[in-house]
Amino acid sequence: MTSSSCFIQPNTKPNALLRLICFPYAGGSAAIFKHWQRFLPETVELVCFQPPGRSTRIDETPLDHMALLIDELMQHRTFITAKSYVFLVTV
Repeated sequence: MTSSSCFIQPNTKPNALLRLICFPYAGGSAAIFKHWQRFLPETVELVCFQPPGRSTRIDETPLDHMALLIDELMQHRTFITAKSYVFLVTV
């Protein structure tokens, strides 16, 4: 499993054509998506967003404005856009 402070990849797929970037519901963590990997084809790489204030980032201040989330994502724009990507947001 590969991870950074805000992204967790249960299985890195260097040859994947698409990155599925999943955002958990309010109060959830990246862990809710880890089992999805076994259902995805080899062409899709699962990337789970770990929000600050939850799970492995529990000591960080939670985001309370969408602008803060956008700022954090923009810091990782090179990683996000390295492959075609789709954002999945759960509610």
